[in-house]
Amino acid sequence: RNRQATLENEAIDIQQQAVRRDILLQAKLLCLDLIQLNQEKELIQIRMKNANDLQAMYEKRLQTGDANALEVNKVKMERMNVQTEVAQNNAAHRTALQTLLAMNGNLPLEFSATAYPQVKDINDYNTLRDEVIASDLDLQAMGYVARAAEKQVSVDKQNWLPKLQAGFRRNTDSEMSMNGFVIGGSIPLFSNRKKVQIAKAQAISAQLLKEDAQLEKENELMALYNEMKQLKQALDTYDVPLMHRSLALLKQALEEGQLSLIEYFVEAEGIYKNLQARMQLENQYQKVMANIYKNEL
Repeated sequence: RNRQATLENEAIDIQQQAVRRDILLQAKLLCLDLIQLNQEKELIQIRMKNANDLQAMYEKRLQTGDANALEVNKVKMERMNVQTEVAQNNAAHRTALQTLLAMNGNLPLEFSATAYPQVKDINDYNTLRDEVIASDLDLQAMGYVARAAEKQVSVDKQNWLPKLQAGFRRNTDSEMSMNGFVIGGSIPLFSNRKKVQIAKAQAISAQLLKEDAQLEKENELMALYNEMKQLKQALDTYDVPLMHRSLALLKQALEEGQLSLIEYFVEAEGIYKNLQARMQLENQYQKVMANIYKNEL
């Protein structure tokens, strides 16, 4: 009974650790979203600076007759679009930060990070599976539950043993009162049969549930692993320094008159979209890795 109770307590302790892990994972995912929003904010600030520079340049050209009103309006429209993105970014950042503050007990908190934490390189799925399955808190808790159920079978079997009783008794049934020791016993032939059968069924059920849970965990891990590999391959196709150099060259070509305003906006918009797409991919990649290694939180 003592060993069975110890196993149940171990299961409860690990279940509490799993609840804590899930809360920490939720907080980490929020932090990853905030990092992406901070990165996007930096990119939007670059766009806003370019829009301000272009507006000043084309308003000056309009005064000298080197530009027309349509070009000036085009630059103003671009600046308004960037301002809209600034407002949307600020709103999303405020919402995510408020959620994180609520999880932190509404204590003051600032989050200005723009770089993701380093993650482990995964080279072999089998090694990863063994590592993750061994550290999974849910499976550990279910393992203790299954072992406790097995011990319960032993406990119920012990009740089949003869029960002996001994004591001191005063007998007053007859005319003469007598004191003496009483010794007796009972053999439970049928009273605990159902208890043992139920305990065995529960032990089998607990073991099957653990095996099913492990299979489900392995399937989930395989899906996360495949998603991680695809995201990593997609990320490797982006050359971020090249895209930033291209933006600088486009602006220079526009200022020198080698490129029309329409051509500039078409090319620049494509580069900005690629930079934002890469930010989204990196955010998804980091979230997948966080879910893979969630039991290390």
